[in-house]
Amino acid sequence: MQYKIGELTIIFYNLRNGKYHMNKNIFRLLAMILLLGASQIASAGSSTGKIMGLYVLACPSATEQATCSVGIVRLSVTATGKPACSTASDGYEYAFALNTTAGKAMFQLMMQTQALNGTLTVLGDNNCAAWGDRERVNYVVNFIPQP
Repeated sequence: MQYKIGELTIIFYNLRNGKYHMNKNIFRLLAMILLLGASQIASAGSSTGKIMGLYVLACPSATEQATCSVGIVRLSVTATGKPACSTASDGYEYAFALNTTAGKAMFQLMMQTQALNGTLTVLGDNNCAAWGDRERVNYVVNFIPQP
């Protein structure tokens, strides 16, 4: 079986001795992608709980403070699977950049969740780039109780 994408032809199976055999290079590539993806997901922190606090802070660097702000969300439960860099408050907190479209959208969703007494699920992205001792948010999902 082969697929043609423009000038690129990908051969998944080769016919040898009357039998189809999977292309070893494709098999190795797929296995490597699956292993790397699984290791990223497995090592990222995640939490589901009530929002106990939302904080907005200027970035620590004086040269960035005019254009940079960071949001921190504190949940009622500690994260599972958090990375080693996430050492603040025993893993109850996550950080996200507020100077991005995604960060602003997450902050609005968090404020809505807190105002309606909902539950928030946060999945981290396995690094502490937004704030040095808190895992950066990858995505959030809110659950609002129905009246």
